[in-house]
Amino acid sequence: MWESYLTGLVVCGGIIMAIGAQNAYILGLAIRREYHWWSAGLCMSADIILLTAGMFGVSAFLPYPARWKRCAGWASF
Repeated sequence: MWESYLTGLVVCGGIIMAIGAQNAYILGLAIRREYHWWSAGLCMSADIILLTAGMFGVSAFLPYPARWKRCAGWASF
């Protein structure tokens, strides 16, 4: 039980730190009035996509390196 709790705590801490960095970036753009709406929209869209992927079990691919490499190759540009 403690292992699950600590894993969740670390993951949430990482998300909070990443979101804090995004906010600092967007606030800097807003102060300079440089594409702040586009940047905020991009960050919001990326957050939605990544959090949704995490909720639907993307971690199920991690134990299978061949499947992961194939999906990563397909998703890359």
